[in-house]
Amino acid sequence: MEGTVGGEKVLTRKDFRIKVYPVDLPEEQSLNVVNWYTPSTIYRMNGGKHVDHMSDRYFELLQKVAEIGAAYGQNCWKIQERPNIFLNADSTDFEISFDGFDKSVQMFIDHGNLKTFHNSAVGYRFPGLDWREGHSFSLYYVEDKQLKRQDVTYDDPRLKHYIDRYYSKLEAHLREKGWLDICLQHIADEPAEPGTKSQISWSAVAGMVKAAAPGMRTVDASAEIVENQDVSVILLGPNIETLPPVPDGAQRWLYTCTGPQGNYANRFIQLPLLKTRILHWINYRYNEVGYLHWGFNYWNHAVDPMTDVTPTENWPGGDPFIIYPGYEKVYPSIRLNAMRDGIRDYDLLKMIEAKDPGKAMDFCRSIILGPDSYNMDVKHFYSVRKQMLEFLSGK
Repeated sequence: MEGTVGGEKVLTRKDFRIKVYPVDLPEEQSLNVVNWYTPSTIYRMNGGKHVDHMSDRYFELLQKVAEIGAAYGQNCWKIQERPNIFLNADSTDFEISFDGFDKSVQMFIDHGNLKTFHNSAVGYRFPGLDWREGHSFSLYYVEDKQLKRQDVTYDDPRLKHYIDRYYSKLEAHLREKGWLDICLQHIADEPAEPGTKSQISWSAVAGMVKAAAPGMRTVDASAEIVENQDVSVILLGPNIETLPPVPDGAQRWLYTCTGPQGNYANRFIQLPLLKTRILHWINYRYNEVGYLHWGFNYWNHAVDPMTDVTPTENWPGGDPFIIYPGYEKVYPSIRLNAMRDGIRDYDLLKMIEAKDPGKAMDFCRSIILGPDSYNMDVKHFYSVRKQMLEFLSGK
């Protein structure tokens, strides 16, 4: 190894030994992992020059995002390219084109190691609206031979009519493509606590979607389990210890974002890397079979993503993105490396579970003491991991 000391080159030598255990990880990882990509920042990979959305150049660059995600353990993708709604030939009704949507899904199948994909949400909150207020939902309709779009509340009777038409067509298309079983449908992000307009509106519209498309499963991030939600994505917090068991046929995932903070594990750049890696030990500890984060390449607001990792005062450093843009390429962060290692640790725990469930949980509990309490001694961590490999190799 060569270095420089006081302006002079110094050559040093260090001998070390590597022990390889006869443990083969499964070719397909066990954990579901999704980080949301942001289409509007793709231009950062084009030398800062504008890229037309859905153009060949756009998909060429998006493929690079898919490939880096797949290489580091991402196997689920939120499809940001929506089906196109347009007027029919005589301007009396709307039609749906799935061409761009299909191209996106197929690209992630081919290059993103896609296991499941998540459709863009039906609704959203207006900026600045109280988190507990109801979501808004978009509907399309034809009036005076013009296609119009309007945002309405969940109890507008026109919304159910629109959802019946749109999602029944979407379900039929997904079934024809053979994609229905790998699709999850977002309704609106982060419904608030029970009894609020936010959760009431979410559950009502989720029920409309499920009635129109019975084969589609719903998903969204929330602090609590929500009615009509097939995949509950629960924020890391104290309540994960007291949640009821996952019903048969349902799933529970873990998510983090700008929170939790304090002593909780997360992906912030100022945290020890071990706290990012053990996120997926927390997945195992609390029987959460997936992990979601909103920020894969949200390079918006950053003057230079390579140096400006805290583009707004409300976001902890590194929260909006975990990859960095280059020209026609992206670079993984060391936090993404730590995530990948944790994803494979989850596989090791599942392999041990197949032999001895109690032993697997003992290993996990020796690191994850509680939702925000962990044994952060690095030597202890690697000692436990060595014991796991010895157990799997029959030592």
